[in-house]
Amino acid sequence: MELLNKQLLHLLEKDVALSKAFFKGNFGLEKENLRVDRNGHLALTPHPAIFGPKEDNCNIKTDFSESQVEMITPVCGSVNEVYDALHNLNNIVNNEIGEELLWPSSNPAILPPEKDIPIAVYKTKDSEHRVYREHLAKEYGKKIQLLSGIHYNFSFAEDFLKQLYEKSAPEDTTYHTFKNQLYMQVASYFMKKRWLLVYLTGASPVFENDFTAISNARPLNQNSSYLPTGMSLRNSAHGYKTVNL
Repeated sequence: MELLNKQLLHLLEKDVALSKAFFKGNFGLEKENLRVDRNGHLALTPHPAIFGPKEDNCNIKTDFSESQVEMITPVCGSVNEVYDALHNLNNIVNNEIGEELLWPSSNPAILPPEKDIPIAVYKTKDSEHRVYREHLAKEYGKKIQLLSGIHYNFSFAEDFLKQLYEKSAPEDTTYHTFKNQLYMQVASYFMKKRWLLVYLTGASPVFENDFTAISNARPLNQNSSYLPTGMSLRNSAHGYKTVNL
């Protein structure tokens, strides 16, 4: 089923109702930021108590580190709505971290020695969240876990999918199969074009020398270096990836 082609574009162009439904969907954002002091050093203070236990707060948690805030929006019906939700969460966190700041870059701030980077703390030491993070620290090291970014969650509106199914799916294809095939094609298309998205939106080639050592990096100043041909360290061969794959 070749949906992501000129036939689909033609269908969207001529069908006003389908075209309007195409821009609806379910959107969710997850944004990670390191907390830092005024000099750009990783904050070693606990996650602000005002946010409560991480297990109980569905919007403001920590990622790998106790110093790594994660903001999670609810599922929203439009891009503008989800951006507003994230903006509000970001303001709440900024207002509650006192003299600390949210580090804006994907690449980590100035880090302490590896052993001093705090793993996120939970209600119990044997919490599955804690055990998982300890495994990550052992498997990959703590520093690489501090690469931060935004996770974009999306699904098409059911109204759009059902209209598209009725107007384009072969008669012997079930709605469930049609929907799965469409999402697989979207994912495949995204993977083919991801290099362009990173090229256009990547803005993090600079990193602190105490974070990692890269052979082809060039010195920017005494404490930091940059990738001469890279737009995003996080999405490069030197970024975060699963081992043994």
